[in-house]
Amino acid sequence: MRSRLTRFFTRVTASLCLLLAAACDPGAPEGTWRKIERPGFSFELPGKPEIKEESMDVGGVAIPQQSMDLYRGQEQFSVNVMDFSPLPNALNVDAKGILDRMIEGGLKQSGGTASSDRSLSMPTGQSAREIVANITNPAPAQMIVRVIWDSPRAYLIAHTNRSGAADTPDGRKFIDSFQFTAK
Repeated sequence: MRSRLTRFFTRVTASLCLLLAAACDPGAPEGTWRKIERPGFSFELPGKPEIKEESMDVGGVAIPQQSMDLYRGQEQFSVNVMDFSPLPNALNVDAKGILDRMIEGGLKQSGGTASSDRSLSMPTGQSAREIVANITNPAPAQMIVRVIWDSPRAYLIAHTNRSGAADTPDGRKFIDSFQFTAK
């Protein structure tokens, strides 16, 4: 009788441990699409992103930047948010002008050429541009990039593929999943 009870409690304990481990692990199996929610926006990724907080220098002013990246084989899924509020007059920036400068600067830095370029308006009214580009720096790749200006922040959503086209079903799903939410 004692051995039956011991086996029963051992199974119950093992089951509880598995349930607790699953409940405590916020991750899903690799390749499972998950919704990532951040203050003011959300997007979907086929895995858990690495999140980095840093700043970049713009005319002697530190601009906070947050990057969320997921690497899957030869692919990279990225969302970068740059907060320009520390700059004087950040709220009075010409949206088209800043999107143009960001696209041009990114192409120049990456040794890229755009094979398509289109202006967009997000459902919530923000101005955006989307390009598909072939780049050479840091390595040959194709990328699809959507840049959105939501004063005083810029959002850069990119899918890069070093072994083929970037505008794939997964790349498109990721790019199109980005949306603004209540702040």
